[in-house]
Amino acid sequence: KTLLVSIICLFELFAAGEPSPYVAAAAASKENAGQIYKELKHTIHAAFPEFVEDGTIRPTDHTKRITVPGLNGEFRCFASQGSRVHGEPCSCVVLDECHAHADPELFQALRYNTDARDNGLVVCISTAGKDTSHWYYGIYQKSKRILAGEDLDTVHYAEVYEADPDKDFANDPDQWHKCNPSMGTSFPVDRFRRDLESAKGNLGE
Repeated sequence: KTLLVSIICLFELFAAGEPSPYVAAAAASKENAGQIYKELKHTIHAAFPEFVEDGTIRPTDHTKRITVPGLNGEFRCFASQGSRVHGEPCSCVVLDECHAHADPELFQALRYNTDARDNGLVVCISTAGKDTSHWYYGIYQKSKRILAGEDLDTVHYAEVYEADPDKDFANDPDQWHKCNPSMGTSFPVDRFRRDLESAKGNLGE
C-alpha cells in the first residue's frame, strides 16, 4: 500500500492541476511516515534528478517534507495527533492503514482541511481491522452500502475486497484472490497458502 499511497501523492502534487497543491499523507506511526516519504523521494530522484539538483523540487529529510516552489506546492507526512493538524489547507489527504490510527481527530481534522478546496480529495486505504467501534469501520460500512446501491452518495468512491461470508475461505483459492487482489503480483500464492496453513495449525484446525 505504501507504493499506492506514493503514486497518489505524486500525481496530486505534480499533475492534478490543483492551484498551490498541498498534499498530506497521514501515517499510523513515524516509521510508516518515513516509508511513505522515502518512497516519494526515491521516485523523484529517479525520475527528476536534475530538478532536485537545481532546487526545483526540494525534499527535506528531517521534516519529511517536499516543496515545489514553482507550483507553490508542498507534500507533508503526518504521524501525530489530530489537534496538531487543524487548519492545514490540504488539496489532497491520503490516510494509510486507517484501522491503526488511534486518534479519530486526526481523520476529522485532515478531512475538513480539504473543504476550502473545490476539488479537495480524501483517500482512505486500509486492511479491515477487528475493532467495530473504530472510526474506520464506519467508512467501511458506508462503502459497503454504496456498492450495494443502498447509499447514493455521489462523492464517495468505494472499493472493497473481501471474501464471501458464506464461502469456505480456508480452502477456496478463488476466495483468497477476492480479498487479496495483488496476490500473485506483490506476493506469491504459495506463500499465502503456507501462511494460511500455518495459521490454521496455530488455531488447532
